[in-house]
Amino acid sequence: MKKIFILFFVFTATVSARGRYRPGDWVTWSNFRYVTSVAVGFNYVYFGTTGGVLRYDRNRQIFETPLTTADGLPDNYVRKIAYDRLSDQVYASTQLGSAYFQPAFGEWYRSPFPDTLVKSDRPKLPFFFSKDFNLRYLGDGIVGDNNFRRFRFTDWADDGFYNLWIGSWGLGVFNANLRSSELARLPYGLLTSRVGAMLFDSSEIWFACLRKGTESGGLVRWELPSDEWNYFEAGLVTNFSPGEIYSIVGNRNFIFLGTDNGIIRYDRKSGYFRPAGRRGGLRQEPVLSLLTTESGLFAGTKAGVYAVDPKTDSVWNLTSSSISGAVINDLKMAGGYLWAATNRGLYRLAAGGKNWTRFSDPTQIALSTIRSLSVSGNILWAGGIRGLLQIYTTNDSTEGYRIPAGPADLDVYALATNGRLVWTAVPSGVYEFDPANKEWTFLSEQEGLASNQVNQIVPLGDYVWFATDAGATRFYWNAPQLRK
Repeated sequence: MKKIFILFFVFTATVSARGRYRPGDWVTWSNFRYVTSVAVGFNYVYFGTTGGVLRYDRNRQIFETPLTTADGLPDNYVRKIAYDRLSDQVYASTQLGSAYFQPAFGEWYRSPFPDTLVKSDRPKLPFFFSKDFNLRYLGDGIVGDNNFRRFRFTDWADDGFYNLWIGSWGLGVFNANLRSSELARLPYGLLTSRVGAMLFDSSEIWFACLRKGTESGGLVRWELPSDEWNYFEAGLVTNFSPGEIYSIVGNRNFIFLGTDNGIIRYDRKSGYFRPAGRRGGLRQEPVLSLLTTESGLFAGTKAGVYAVDPKTDSVWNLTSSSISGAVINDLKMAGGYLWAATNRGLYRLAAGGKNWTRFSDPTQIALSTIRSLSVSGNILWAGGIRGLLQIYTTNDSTEGYRIPAGPADLDVYALATNGRLVWTAVPSGVYEFDPANKEWTFLSEQEGLASNQVNQIVPLGDYVWFATDAGATRFYWNAPQLRK
């Protein structure tokens, strides 16, 4: 009877701690390349990293979704990790306290860290042969790459089945077969935790990772069916120099990056990078926004708008006197117009036209800085320093919305809609807006965001993704308990 009461108490604590959210509603992918500790469980191998806890399923040979502050972990910088075989619980010591993870409920609970569970008798490392041609084992727990960089092993554990599970500082997780002496890297996660933009294809996700500290960032491709992660590090790839990445778009043949050094094109077939749009004025010009269409590519800079033919690399300047010198924050096509969100307000260019016209509305939201645009059917949403504007492109009627937290939160940095809800990023987090019912829901780090600094929002089916300064967060907005 006592055990039943304890179980009921734990379940009650779980529900009250999560509130209206359930385990898995919020998941964050971050930089997991810096591993601090390793622990082997019955079914999983656990890796404490500077971005949270990784779980590797030994039977299915895949990583499960990461465990982070979104799940209740006190802090994502995990200093030590330990596994209790008697209770099947995982303990983590972080910079902001210790907790244990209860797999049955998918929750973390505050608890002292059991140092007695940490094994100090690590097996001696033999010599390994790397299966990755870009890496070589140098001995004494050091791995070198083809760029003359060295990475050290930080912790390792034997699972009793001739497998050595290894964590490194800078390259993430490794697995070594003690029979064959083969060393294999198991890449997972982002290059840096600062995600500037994302691109979703049918079977893969692209992340534009920005500079952070000494890390130059770059491009990350996550192939969903195979769960494979591929990295293109800026500065280490030909024609891909380090710098800020402001936008990422793509089509069947290419991926385009808007950077502070112009447009960079990645050829999906050849796997090579090269500059694009250099023939007509975009050489070394910061490109803040990109828009792909069936016929070509549009680019917004700090001084105007350009059209680019990706096949010939030809460029046409679409900037008229009314928009010349304006900072182009975003570009969208809607209602037969090309729309531009600028620091001077909202502008549009008719198909086949030559002159941009300024769009105005009774609330004057469109007359001030507009940072982001999103389209659903015949409705265009525009967000800026004065709030959120809904535009019916069939007749130019509008409706303005002031975000309800007060003037300090009116500045919309990013927005997106799926036709049912609108998500707007503001300095303190994200507002989820239901236009049909005029209801606002505030989302922040407290709910599960990796960071309140959100750079891009992408709805995808029942989920919405947020590119933040601390990782990419996926939120299950259509969870049954949230839509009641």
